[in-house]
Amino acid sequence: MSVKASVQLKSQYRNELPRGKSWLWIASLLAIVILACGTNTPLAQRATARPTRTPLPTFTPTPIPPPALPTQSNPATEPLAVADAPEPTPTDTPIPPTDTPVPPTETPIPPPTPVPPPPTPVPPLPTPEPPPTATPEPVAVSPLATPTAAIPASLPGKYKPSLEEGEANCAHIGVTGAVREGDEEDDDPISNVTVQVTGDEDGFRGPYYGTTDSDGNYGIVIGEFGKVPARVEFRAEIYGPGVETDNRPEWQTTDNCHGDNAVQIMRINWVRD
Repeated sequence: MSVKASVQLKSQYRNELPRGKSWLWIASLLAIVILACGTNTPLAQRATARPTRTPLPTFTPTPIPPPALPTQSNPATEPLAVADAPEPTPTDTPIPPTDTPVPPTETPIPPPTPVPPPPTPVPPLPTPEPPPTATPEPVAVSPLATPTAAIPASLPGKYKPSLEEGEANCAHIGVTGAVREGDEEDDDPISNVTVQVTGDEDGFRGPYYGTTDSDGNYGIVIGEFGKVPARVEFRAEIYGPGVETDNRPEWQTTDNCHGDNAVQIMRINWVRD
């Protein structure tokens, strides 16, 4: 269908269409025309301006070197690498001692050494004397005199004790005293009067003697302290021909020489009537 025919048909339809529905028919007609033109008659087409294509920048690819391949060794000629195994911890293994035989060696014997002459003997030094042993001193020194072997005769007369008194002495057992003409100390002393002491047990029976000196004093030693039993009872009297003793003193010693009542020395003073 040509364009002219389409226009005529369009005016024909426009005259035939009712008044109120002309827009609907116009739209339908326009659609028919468009379909007809698209299928049969090519329409004059406007040239569409194409957009100018901007060329993209050209990138020159840089060749990447291929990675170095590991050199493969010939397993037949080269040994395989073995991984390092952990070293074992060293342990102290006791090694038993072994006796290594030492071959005997011949040691040359040296010539005999001449023996030197013996040294001159040194005279021995004098042996020092040992220090004297300290002897314990007695508590008191006995005032008794050593008895004499000779027994002189006493001056004849009657004698009696004027003093009897025990004394302590840690050295000796004995008797001491004085003989005078009277009871006073300023009375004249009597010399050469012998006093005799006896005991009542064997070993201590005596008799023990003591003679007065020029001052009228005497002393008799019976024994050492500790060696005379305290149970021994002693008696004293004046010895000699023509002599009479009144009230002979008797006593016993004690074992303790430090007590208040200690008796080791008996002091007896005599007077002659």
